[in-house]
Amino acid sequence: MTGYGQAEKEGSRFHIRVEIKSLNGKFLDISFRIPRSLNDKELILRNSFGKKLIRGSVLFQITLEKKEGSNTSLQADTYLLKSYYEQLAEVAEELNADMSGLYRTILGFPDVMRSGEEALNDNDWAEIMECCEIAFRELDAYRLREGSELASALEEHNHAIMKALNEQVEQYDAERKALARERLRQAFSEYNSESQADANRFEQELIFYLEKLDITEEKKRLQAHCELFNASLNEPESGKKLGFISQEMGREINTMGSKAYHAPLQQLIIGMKEDLEKIKEQSLNIL
Repeated sequence: MTGYGQAEKEGSRFHIRVEIKSLNGKFLDISFRIPRSLNDKELILRNSFGKKLIRGSVLFQITLEKKEGSNTSLQADTYLLKSYYEQLAEVAEELNADMSGLYRTILGFPDVMRSGEEALNDNDWAEIMECCEIAFRELDAYRLREGSELASALEEHNHAIMKALNEQVEQYDAERKALARERLRQAFSEYNSESQADANRFEQELIFYLEKLDITEEKKRLQAHCELFNASLNEPESGKKLGFISQEMGREINTMGSKAYHAPLQQLIIGMKEDLEKIKEQSLNIL
């Protein structure tokens, strides 16, 4: 969703500049910085481009500069000026303060004096919308380029998880089961040398213990989630879906880590978690 687009156009009466900036966001949030003469057009802009932007925090900025030779006059907001003057005069009277420079001071207050803005005609609005469309195409092209790079990075991290799962996890899983079985048999032999124990019961407990350490189901589910993640990368507006899939991947990796009881396997799982965190972080920037 991160992107930037800008466009400039020499209109018949104005030099028009449009900038659109977008950042990550769960929902669509568009803020506008536009001249007062365009306030009545904000809803049109929001409806025109909101459907295309879909999601993210977006700043839409339009600047209009009158061309040389046009007259720009200052206008006073008489209602605001009177309101300031009456309130400050009342306070000054209560405090017995000097009021000689009060009027001049109020003229410097924000919005009391402002440049007069001509009403826009249909041609002006058409030129502004044309400039907005160009800026939006720039923004969209920027996001497409970033999206292509993100897809490659996500595929790389997902592939790293799948490679670790299919190669090293399988190797360490068989190794840790054999070590666990050997440790338990050795402990049983030491215990049995001092006191008699039921060998059949030991075998039952050994099987029960090894079943608790078994991560076969977790491996199968993680493999399925990784394959679904790759398939979903090519779907439109898949950002939220990828986020949900990565959460499920995290559950399976965490469960394998809690069952590992094997230093090399736990180190490998830490590496898988690092790749998964990068996936989660980068998925936030996908529509």
